[in-house]
Amino acid sequence: MKDKTTAAIFSLFLGGIGIHKFYLGKVGQGIIYLLFCWTFIPAFIGFIEFIILISMADYNFNLKYNTKSKIQTTYQQEKKYCITCGTELTFMSSPNLNAGFLKDGERVCRKCFAKIAKIDKGFELNSKKKYDTHSIKQLLKIEPADEISTNNIFTTSVKSTGNNTEMTIGLDEETLMSYVIQQQEKRDAEIKAYNYQPAIIQRQGLQMLESINIISNTKNIDTSKGRFEFIKKMYDEFIKASFNRRYITDIQRSIDEYKRMYYDRVINDFELQLVIKPNFDNLHNFYSQCIFNTFIKYSEEQKQQIGKLKRENAKNNRREKIIEIGNEAIFELDKIEIESKHHFERISKIKQLIEKLNTKKQAISPIDKITIEDFKNGVVINPKTNFELTLYNTSKTIIHQITKILKDDSIWNKANALLPIFAEHNTKCKEIEEYIQKYKPVYKSKIEELKQNSDEYQNTSEMNKFDIVNEFKELAIKSIYEHANCDLHVLFSGNDIDITIDDELIQDFGFKTISKYFGFKMDKVYIDWERKEFDDLIKAGLANDITNIPTEEILKTQTLKILNKICEKEDGHFKRKNKAINYLNENPNFKNNIGKYIATRKIFKIKPLPEKYNNIDFEMIENQWNYLREYISVLSNTYQASEQYTADIKEDNSWIKEFRVDKFEDLNSNFMCLQAREKCKKKYSKSNPPKLPFHVGCNCDLRKEI
Repeated sequence: MKDKTTAAIFSLFLGGIGIHKFYLGKVGQGIIYLLFCWTFIPAFIGFIEFIILISMADYNFNLKYNTKSKIQTTYQQEKKYCITCGTELTFMSSPNLNAGFLKDGERVCRKCFAKIAKIDKGFELNSKKKYDTHSIKQLLKIEPADEISTNNIFTTSVKSTGNNTEMTIGLDEETLMSYVIQQQEKRDAEIKAYNYQPAIIQRQGLQMLESINIISNTKNIDTSKGRFEFIKKMYDEFIKASFNRRYITDIQRSIDEYKRMYYDRVINDFELQLVIKPNFDNLHNFYSQCIFNTFIKYSEEQKQQIGKLKRENAKNNRREKIIEIGNEAIFELDKIEIESKHHFERISKIKQLIEKLNTKKQAISPIDKITIEDFKNGVVINPKTNFELTLYNTSKTIIHQITKILKDDSIWNKANALLPIFAEHNTKCKEIEEYIQKYKPVYKSKIEELKQNSDEYQNTSEMNKFDIVNEFKELAIKSIYEHANCDLHVLFSGNDIDITIDDELIQDFGFKTISKYFGFKMDKVYIDWERKEFDDLIKAGLANDITNIPTEEILKTQTLKILNKICEKEDGHFKRKNKAINYLNENPNFKNNIGKYIATRKIFKIKPLPEKYNNIDFEMIENQWNYLREYISVLSNTYQASEQYTADIKEDNSWIKEFRVDKFEDLNSNFMCLQAREKCKKKYSKSNPPKLPFHVGCNCDLRKEI
């Protein structure tokens, strides 16, 4: 059996006369070396072969020179293959220098080794430590990388406090770090794969500078919004392009061309930075400042006009318009994803300006003038508007409360504010009920039609049928001529629920208490909660405090560190919670230590409802409340739209050429209300503007053409 080290030594010292060739069994080559030894060429070749031999893997040496050895026989009996492409690993296909081995014992061929080495230059050194079969296949995109979801990063718990719902979020730092790394790798891959085209960058750079100038100088928030959306669509392309070495050169050409075209415009340093070093934080900060400046310029201009007006009614109309634009500016600023002190200061300043202008006293509601008899047929809460809404099945006082909340612009979440009132008093809206009665049969019949015409639905399992029906529901919604801006599945299905299902519970405990009760689990002990958050549950007899909760249940909620302290043991003495609890059960005198380390007044556990409520369907009640939220959302949106567009039409529109209707769907750009499709094609003269909203829950927009 030949030895690699011996052959290498012969090659180094006696290679000039071919001794290493005779040793390795290559007698013919050895004779040639001996014949030409006087030329010193064999000696030089021998030195090269010394390097080759000393670097060669042992099993490769054995394969080549120990042809009758046990190693060759074993290797031939147990053939090895590349784990990525399946190539048989032979002397010709195996990487040299003992490379290509993975930590799970598998190996890759020369071609795959070369591919991996292009991705990770340190693959040869780190292969056994860093890579296994799965990771290599992911690297070569043979297997997709395991996607880390945000659901794996955060753990959430929800608790209800009256009309509000509080959510506690826990963070898995290790998973978060993996998620960040994975997202960075994705981003790096996007940047690396970006197809850089100089001509496109130069053209878009010029468009970017023009849009930045328009946003900076306009007095119209809608113009700012439109231009910002245009910038956002291509800004990520600029960020990826900025990693290319010639990006600065191409952007400089855009800047030069812009200066040549608009020699009277001055580009400030911050605006230049937006294109030279594109960054979304800087872009959002720029847009925030521009929206604020746009509103300030508009309000100052309107105030000057107000000073010239003589009629008080005209002045009030101008003030209301400033307030409207201010609210629109706040809404737009709220959407900007930025955590900046200056950003929040801008929002605060706009709110202060609006509050100063909003000094007009509320007019006396027409509700005050109606009689009790009028409530049988309902009460119009927004008379003389484009779309009147009628409330019924309630009292004068309740309608007052609802109208006050609908008019209060400081209440952003109308559903949370109105839900207790609608749930307790079973208030209804005539127009919404008529909408449901009109389109709910259409919705249901369309689903049934799709079921009957679907062979897949008729011949599949129950679970598959459930999934298919959900698809049919979406198609049924799209077939509805007038699409209310809400979850119509909930609105149509919730209408079947008895509205009095929760009346007795609310009467006995109050909506605030019972809604909070539904936010907790029955068999769980809650710790570290503020007393005020569950004190009303204890007073109502719906929860137990520390005095009525078994000690062992309390101990199970505690950390091992706290349990060790209660046991008067050093940290880490008990490695398992069960052992610590068993120790306390065996030594009950230590349980007196609970009060030293646990705030017992912050512990509670939910109790079952009284026996008379055993037949109540809690899930049905929650479905009823979800239905009411959608119901209130439709009412609120329709009320606000009706008030807004009525005011828009009544104001001075002498400068308007015509009106158009716009329709936007934020959640699904491919779907548009069928009625809106027809209305959007029309033009309306300024003497006959469209009366928006067209139906309950309509989210069409009125566009004024100059």
